[in-house]
Amino acid sequence: MRAAVPGAGTRRRPGWPRRRHRAPSRETALRATETIAAIAHLVSGIEYLLDETDRRNGGMGDYTPVPTRFTGRWRPARAVVALTGDARVSRALLVGWIGAAATLVAPGPRGVRAAAGVVLTGAHLLLHPRNVYGRDGSDQVALLTQGVSALARLHPRRPALVDACLWYVALQGALSYGMSGWAKTHGEAWRTGDAVVGVLRTRTYGHEGAWRLARRHPAVARLLGRSVVAVEALFPLAMVGPGRVLAPLAVASAAGFHLANARLMGLNRFLLAFPAMYPAVLYVTGRDDRPGDVPRDDLMVRVTALTGAAAVAGLAVARFGRSRSVRRPRPGERELLTSRGSAVRHRVTGTGADASAPLIVLENGLGASSDEWEWVRRHLPEDWPVVSYQRAGSGASTAAPGAAGGHDDRVTDDLRDLVTALRGSRPVVLVGHSIGGVLVSRAAGSGIPGLAAVVALDPTLREALLDTDDPSQRNLDRVVRSCTAATRWGLGALLEAAPTASELPAEVRGRVAAHTRDHATWVGAGHDLAAARWMARDRALFADPVPTLVACAEVTVEQEPRYEGLREAVLAAGAAGGFPTEFHVVPRATHGSLLHLDRHAHRVAGLVEQFVRRAGGLGAPVEPVLRGGR
Repeated sequence: MRAAVPGAGTRRRPGWPRRRHRAPSRETALRATETIAAIAHLVSGIEYLLDETDRRNGGMGDYTPVPTRFTGRWRPARAVVALTGDARVSRALLVGWIGAAATLVAPGPRGVRAAAGVVLTGAHLLLHPRNVYGRDGSDQVALLTQGVSALARLHPRRPALVDACLWYVALQGALSYGMSGWAKTHGEAWRTGDAVVGVLRTRTYGHEGAWRLARRHPAVARLLGRSVVAVEALFPLAMVGPGRVLAPLAVASAAGFHLANARLMGLNRFLLAFPAMYPAVLYVTGRDDRPGDVPRDDLMVRVTALTGAAAVAGLAVARFGRSRSVRRPRPGERELLTSRGSAVRHRVTGTGADASAPLIVLENGLGASSDEWEWVRRHLPEDWPVVSYQRAGSGASTAAPGAAGGHDDRVTDDLRDLVTALRGSRPVVLVGHSIGGVLVSRAAGSGIPGLAAVVALDPTLREALLDTDDPSQRNLDRVVRSCTAATRWGLGALLEAAPTASELPAEVRGRVAAHTRDHATWVGAGHDLAAARWMARDRALFADPVPTLVACAEVTVEQEPRYEGLREAVLAAGAAGGFPTEFHVVPRATHGSLLHLDRHAHRVAGLVEQFVRRAGGLGAPVEPVLRGGR
């Protein structure tokens, strides 16, 4: 008689685990979590205590500028921050930090561990304001893990609370890896391996041997880059459904990733901080079948799922609300239907009392709002009519179906129709910022009626638009793609306008922020960027015989030497063609502050007014010029 063979008759998939791993006990998972996090805190605390270089006068951790960040905060909070800023107090807190961490590393009763966890978390929080520029990711993860572990220790007789805390740590780990991985997919640097080579060649995080290997063998760099993206982006799958059988593999892969980073990049504390979340991951993904244990409470994950669903719904509602806000007509706004079928929303300010005064038409930068010209508009002469508008497909302006491509003159055709409808008999001055400078240069050769002058403020360089390997252009592509994806999924609330936009008049800041967070803004930005590159390939910029003023920010010129070539080309074109050209640098200005800061906008408006008057823009328009490329 044949004996029965266990498992006979069942089908197994080679290499695929048949069942999930057994979860560690609740106490084991919690103790391992707080112990590993405590080791990370112990190492960092000793480093902070022994090396005070950064905390000395002028260092990255110098306390001197900290109080100014809290002047508007709650008075007791300011008092606490001032107290912890004292060098003796901060040393005492670090000693307590190290002592509490050492207590958690050593075996001890639960009550002592709870007290040590509270002390360690409190010391970390009190010392946090000293880091004006923030701590690194390992410190943040260690603080989060230690704080949640301390909370679980305070109520050891409530298993449901302990389980909720462990679920929180595990979900935070999945979110951290997942977001990091998916962020790397927006762009080609990690897929091509360029990011790996770039990081390894830096002085701070680089490794010469690994860099030389990656540079000599691009296939190795590509494999490493794609492996990093896969490990991080796919980590959350180990938390749900059938993917839970692979949780040990996901944890081991992530640990290997941090081990390699510690060896090659010197990120030693990351090797301790992030693995502190792994026991919680293994606990919540494993089989809950330990005899005698209280069953695991998975309420936290259900609450998280419901909260996530509510957040998604809220984001969708918020996106709809922002879209309506951006498209809501403003006082004085009108709509023009162009020959291309675009509906261009525009606004005219200024009294226009002088019939011979020029019509100033403002052309926005990439993804910019027409409200960003507010300071410039206010500083231009009151009797000059000033037109601001949104290009078709952006803001409240809509493009005709099928007219959103970037390989034609749709932008300049719409601009010409707008000028024709508004100018009457006035001379016209086109003023463009950033990529808007490229567009007005193109428009100069597209038959704009009554064109008297062209003004380009910090214009995008033609060489940069034509160079597919230009770092600024590659970064611009990544920004446009990332912002398009974020706003598509309702995450526009996470986007912020340019830092200098906070200096705009209060009444327009909200509209500028709403415009930045609107999905149509970034879809239109992608089309406009493609159009600008097509224009740059089609023919040279600033080559038409039209009076031309170029004004650049000092910071831009210092960072990009090729603007010297633009200056020479603009002035040479004027000298050869016999028409006025000028090139100015606005002192201490940045790309954004040219428009956003009152004093810089005042300077820009003055340059425009003076140039237009000198160039004969008041009553002496240049006849329309048509140059090839249509």
